[in-house]
Amino acid sequence: MKFSGLKASIAATLVMLLSVALVLGNIVTVVFWQKSLVHAEIAKALAMIGVIEELFETEIKSGKTVSSEDLKRVVEKSENLEFSVLYYNGSKTLQYPVDRESNTFEQTVRNSGLNQQEIVTVKGTRWAVVSFGGKALLVARPVLADVQKNSALGLRIELEPVYQVVKNNLKVLLVYLLVNAIILFVIGLFRMFSLVVKPIERLASVSESYQVSDSLAFTGVEVGSEFSQLSMALNSMLLKIELDRKQLKKTVDSLEEANKELVRTQKEMVEAEKLAAVGRLSAGLAHEIGNPLGIIQGYVELLQHADISAEDKRQFAGRALSELDRINRLIRQLLDFARATPQPFEEFSLNSVVLELQEMFATQYSQSKIEFLIEMEDDCVVEGDRDGIKQVLLNCLLNAADSIDLCTHKQGGKIHISVTLAEDGETTKNILIRIEDSGVGIRDDQQALLFEPFYSTKDSQKGTGLGLSVSHSIIERHGGKMWIEGKEGKGAAVSIEIPRKQTVEV
Repeated sequence: MKFSGLKASIAATLVMLLSVALVLGNIVTVVFWQKSLVHAEIAKALAMIGVIEELFETEIKSGKTVSSEDLKRVVEKSENLEFSVLYYNGSKTLQYPVDRESNTFEQTVRNSGLNQQEIVTVKGTRWAVVSFGGKALLVARPVLADVQKNSALGLRIELEPVYQVVKNNLKVLLVYLLVNAIILFVIGLFRMFSLVVKPIERLASVSESYQVSDSLAFTGVEVGSEFSQLSMALNSMLLKIELDRKQLKKTVDSLEEANKELVRTQKEMVEAEKLAAVGRLSAGLAHEIGNPLGIIQGYVELLQHADISAEDKRQFAGRALSELDRINRLIRQLLDFARATPQPFEEFSLNSVVLELQEMFATQYSQSKIEFLIEMEDDCVVEGDRDGIKQVLLNCLLNAADSIDLCTHKQGGKIHISVTLAEDGETTKNILIRIEDSGVGIRDDQQALLFEPFYSTKDSQKGTGLGLSVSHSIIERHGGKMWIEGKEGKGAAVSIEIPRKQTVEV
């Protein structure tokens, strides 16, 4: 049988409890044994006093006087009891053997004679066997009441021989204690293993081999016992767990389906907002493309004249091609922006994205008085969805332009775009993009609702209410953050902070 874990703990506990119980039990046994031996000595002493009384009564009735020699003769004839004897005849005392320091003994015998009562007491204190006991036993009793008034006889018995008897048999007690401990330990251990350990091991084994298909896993325990009740409770618990597992699986499946639907909806929202932005840009571009087309048409008509020189033809053709390149570049940028999202993450420069948007807005707002101010630092490289970041910045610029248009008391306005490195201690981990405008600003009651889907401060013809919400989700997908600050009548500022692409120095 291998002792480990619970078995070792039970064995150690049994050894400790049995040892303590047996030691305490044997201490009590020794104490009572010791007391019984003392009581036996008292009985012997009283019997001896009776014998001595009969001898002294015979002597006194024959006309003799009790002397120390009589006491000596009595003591020397005694074989089974070692003692000192003291006789008090009402006026003086006789003692054998003589002990000059036996004041307590003498006083005890005197009190017994004068008070005519039996006195049993001990003198001194010493360590006996397992407890403290007296050094000597003093027994006194009135005697010769008919022939000698107030006389008493006392015996002083040393208790060391009594204690020595117990000490001599102490080894036997220790062997008895050890045998009892071994027997009780073995019996108790096997009973504990049978009643506790084996059922627990059976429950543990069933728990390790439990399968979902098992209907009643915990069986085979004695009916009516606490372990039977535990098995029933465990079976009930497993049944509830299985039911909860099935319900959880249904919930997880439904959540997965809802998450897929949410992802699809989010993609549709992003695409819808992008198409809305593309639509607004397309309206401006369609108007702006008419100018270069008119120029191209004029050059083509000039090229049809036969009287122009070859040099003029070359210049007219070059200018027409330049205008066509301009149109092609604007249309290409618009088509690139309208591509489906999201795109795989790639490394790109934020500066190039800002410059592309500047060119698109320069065309869109060529007739307005909005002034664009751009401030950019070098090495502003990120890794992410280029079109997604471009859509976020475009939404912010469109909102800034619309906010400026709402200022009826102003003629034009300013949009300030800055791209800077955000310092974080000694390292630069993020890039901060800030777009400030001189528009109508933001009311305090609008501040907490700006990123809510379908919330818009514009009229229904100008906004879908998805721009900032979609932009916020795109920035979060890049591990960044986005916030807006502003006061009513004092313009607004959109801040975007995204992780910078870390370069490894070789």
